Amino acid sequence: MFKTRKTRTISLISLVTVLVLVLVTPVAAFEYQDNQEIVIGEDEVIDDDFYALGETVTVDGTIKGDLVAFGSIITINGTVEGDLISAGQEIIINGIVEDDARIAGSVLYVGENAKIGDDIIGGSYSLELKEGSSIGGHIVYAGAQALLAGEVAEDVLASVGGLEITGTVAGDVEAEVGTPEDGPGGPPPSMFMSDSTVPIPSVDFGLTIGDSAKIGGDLIYTSERELSVPEGPIDGKIKHIKTVVKESMKEVHQTPGEVAVSWFVTMLRHIVTLLLAGLLIAWLFPKFLQASTEMLQNKPWPSLGWGVAAGPIFIFAALVLLMVIILLAMIFGVIQLGGISTAIVFTGLLVLFALVLAFVLAVVWIVAIITGTWLGKWIFTLFKSDLAEHRFYPMLVGVLTLAILISVPFAGWLLHLIIILFGLGVLWQLGSNLFVKQAAE
Repeated sequence: MFKTRKTRTISLISLVTVLVLVLVTPVAAFEYQDNQEIVIGEDEVIDDDFYALGETVTVDGTIKGDLVAFGSIITINGTVEGDLISAGQEIIINGIVEDDARIAGSVLYVGENAKIGDDIIGGSYSLELKEGSSIGGHIVYAGAQALLAGEVAEDVLASVGGLEITGTVAGDVEAEVGTPEDGPGGPPPSMFMSDSTVPIPSVDFGLTIGDSAKIGGDLIYTSERELSVPEGPIDGKIKHIKTVVKESMKEVHQTPGEVAVSWFVTMLRHIVTLLLAGLLIAWLFPKFLQASTEMLQNKPWPSLGWGVAAGPIFIFAALVLLMVIILLAMIFGVIQLGGISTAIVFTGLLVLFALVLAFVLAVVWIVAIITGTWLGKWIFTLFKSDLAEHRFYPMLVGVLTLAILISVPFAGWLLHLIIILFGLGVLWQLGSNLFVKQAAE
């Protein structure tokens, strides 16, 4: 039995997410297929591990090793002598998996003649074990609902909205469930997934123990209130754990001294972060920093204007890029070039992520370093010091000054906004000039 709540949380999050999607034992040799439709024929035998990526993956034959399959519909009618590691819209097991099944999808279905030799570790909208199916180990599951009508040789650990047991569980059942009052709220399954090729059961919210059920160990369930559970089908104890609802954190009233200390510590962290980033940029990209400060000095008002426009332009460009990614993926999907469609989606999302990351870095750090360096040069020039042309001192003095001014209560946010607008305008103009120069060449 899983002995602590911490064990349950680690099992559900780590095992379902990591084991299903990541934990694949490396092998020296394996077979791999990447097609729209992958079929292992009834008389076909794979003597090694098999990796499959396709729209549909159907196994009617025998796989001597592990099966790692990703697609829309994964169907196991034959035998997998190792582990099944799979993710897709539907995972349908009608045959035999001799070891563990680590599965994730919208619908997980274990048919009436299915046999899984060890554990099921899964996450989905719905899990159904048909009457006649058998699981040789544990079930560790997280999802919206689960209907267990088959035989489970060991424990069941679940976190679901609704759990119904009409079959046999030889060990303990430990479940976190909703209450009947919770359902059936929310959108229907058809809103977020296409029609299933197997029927999806309707499981009431809460915990339902059928008359034909048999639980050999304890039943421990967590819910907001105690539920009606029949004692007859349960050999062990029944224990209800009330869901702990965290109260809103009470407002903490700080003394003026505590407020001052908190402000100073926050300002100090901001200063150290900006100075370290500034030293790095001044060391690695001195020409960029020099060009940026000259642009701000020579074209301050155009920089402000372009800075005001930069935010809306970036958001519009990001939306256009996203629409282009979706459109191209749909076009290549329609003409059945799924590999190209997948590549477009992943590449496009990586490019979009890189652009967003660059914009965030610019707003958080780079614009302050540019305007701070310009301010430092101006201060040294005001005092007619030769340090105005030093590689690091103007940046250090200017960034330190700006960081202090930005941290001033009430007025600091307005100064910070102005700095962001000037800095974004400088970056926009530098980028435009570089693009024009590259195009001319």
